[in-house]
Amino acid sequence: PHGALAVIDIAMLGLTAPSIDVDSKGMVFSVIGTPTQPHRDSLGLILQFDSRNYEAGPFAKISIKKEHILEAVSSTNEKRKSYAWVPQVRKTLVDRLSRSQWTGIESSPDGNCLLVKTDCAAHLVYDAFDGNPLAVLFDDDATFSSGTGARTFTEFFDPPSTSDAAFSPGGDYVVGGGDDGLLRIWKLPSFPSPAVPDMPAVALTSPQNTLEAHVEAVRHVRFNPAYAQACSACANTCLWLSPPS
Repeated sequence: PHGALAVIDIAMLGLTAPSIDVDSKGMVFSVIGTPTQPHRDSLGLILQFDSRNYEAGPFAKISIKKEHILEAVSSTNEKRKSYAWVPQVRKTLVDRLSRSQWTGIESSPDGNCLLVKTDCAAHLVYDAFDGNPLAVLFDDDATFSSGTGARTFTEFFDPPSTSDAAFSPGGDYVVGGGDDGLLRIWKLPSFPSPAVPDMPAVALTSPQNTLEAHVEAVRHVRFNPAYAQACSACANTCLWLSPPS
């Protein structure tokens, strides 16, 4: 196109329906999309480009695999282990991800993590450097209710679809909108490190807080990078002046 600095044929690189994000320093841009035939073992594929050398193609590829989700839902959390339908949750969540749209990708403010946004009731967090999965952000409390009635799995498991999500300016929270009009606030866990060798490789993280924000599906969530201020939008727009807590 006239005036374009470059044209990158993402389809030739194995992706369809891509979304893109540039990190806060402008050094790396990441593209996520649905893999084409050579990558059918993955639910999604992230390509990372050096902004100064994009002609060389992606310098890293991160595959979003079913095993990442299965590991998260099979974690050693005692609360989740107590539910007989955990295998069904695993299958349902993976099935939903298999059919989901990747609604976006976002680098954390420090550039260490990538937030993968989906429309299937979960968001994913990956290490931006080694490509390892770090967290599945999911409404755990809505899925694994503390109720003790004789409710069947199909009566119970109906999490709302998600759309947009965003890192807080400090990078320690993610706020996401759902089609139920609610905002969910996840506090990111302490990710695995050599100092904490026994920590699970993937953490399934439930929201720390839920805000009744809108009467319609929340389609967009953004943060002001300079202040503790968030914005969410559907047919109307809400400004949130207090930091998540």
